Amino acid sequence: MIIFIAFLIIAGALFHLFKKKDLPKQKKATIHSKKDNESELAVFRIGVSTEGFSLAESRNKKPGRWSVPGETIKIDKFEINGGFVYVGGRLNSTHGYKTEASLIDPTLKINTNSPDYTGEEMGYWPSYDSITPRSRAAYLEWLASDRSDPETYIGYVFLYFYGIERRLLVDDRNRAVPYHERKALVLELERLKNIYGHNRSFNGYVTSFLSYLWVINHKNDSEQPSNNLLVAKRNFTSVFKFLLAKTVQNGKPVNEDLALAWVKSHPDYSLRTPARRCENEFGVLFKLRYKTHFGDGMKIIPNKTRLLIDYHTASASLRGNHQIKLDLPDASVLKVPIRKLMDLAESCTKELESLSRFIGRSGNSRDSIGALAMLPNDLV
Repeated sequence: MIIFIAFLIIAGALFHLFKKKDLPKQKKATIHSKKDNESELAVFRIGVSTEGFSLAESRNKKPGRWSVPGETIKIDKFEINGGFVYVGGRLNSTHGYKTEASLIDPTLKINTNSPDYTGEEMGYWPSYDSITPRSRAAYLEWLASDRSDPETYIGYVFLYFYGIERRLLVDDRNRAVPYHERKALVLELERLKNIYGHNRSFNGYVTSFLSYLWVINHKNDSEQPSNNLLVAKRNFTSVFKFLLAKTVQNGKPVNEDLALAWVKSHPDYSLRTPARRCENEFGVLFKLRYKTHFGDGMKIIPNKTRLLIDYHTASASLRGNHQIKLDLPDASVLKVPIRKLMDLAESCTKELESLSRFIGRSGNSRDSIGALAMLPNDLV
């Protein structure tokens, strides 16, 4: 009996061995970042790399340096004149054990015969030294252009963005970057936001970064930020938290713009369909009703929680949050004021329900007489 059982075990093992040999070899799979306009979260797809590319360590010993606009960098057939990139062979990430993701090493291979324009071979959190020669060619071609093609694969825009993050967060840690360059980089970020902000992931990062930079650059002056830095979807921007903190610290009432930003950005509140569909009408109505209920605005007693402004980088080379702590009250954490604002928002949303249903039906226009008839009286 024992001999029979042993025979079955040996036979089963041999069958499994020969069966495994018959299986086709798996091609190496690579993970790609999908260009996604519907979600702020990364969307992944699995593809098969046809490049046969393997990562080889660069022999380039030149230290990485920052290039400025007007300087010409020649790599193969590409001439890059726009600056704002790191070039060289050696530049460590801030955590020390990998190369800075944005560093362009001119000695690494590129394939100009077949550039990867669609980003099929790009992974999430790309690094120039580890992307394929085809991807490098497509990226360098974009850098050599005016960098404004809205159809550019978003991974290449992120790779460029990583370098600007490093320049302003690491090199400028002790205000070592000249003022004119710092201002030019902020303008470049705004330009990228205008062109590539249709991608929600990129829009989220660049808006958050611009908001963080605004607080760092203007925390001691009276300059006012642009309104697009005041509101984010279910997330407080650095600008909003700072302006609210300054308002409360100075004993001033919270104005209607801050109140609207507070309720629209609060992580525990989501505007219902009528408020989203009739966004402009909701904003105007909310401000009118806010003035009716609170006059010049709510006055809030300063709380003890201190304000922490932070930014979570897109680049894996700059791992972690970058933070500044300010001696101001963080009023955004208070519960009583936001409950009042949420109640007001709900009341305004109900006033817009009829209009929302009307323009939500196919064929109905918000500019029609029927839509105008459904507006709250104060908006007519």
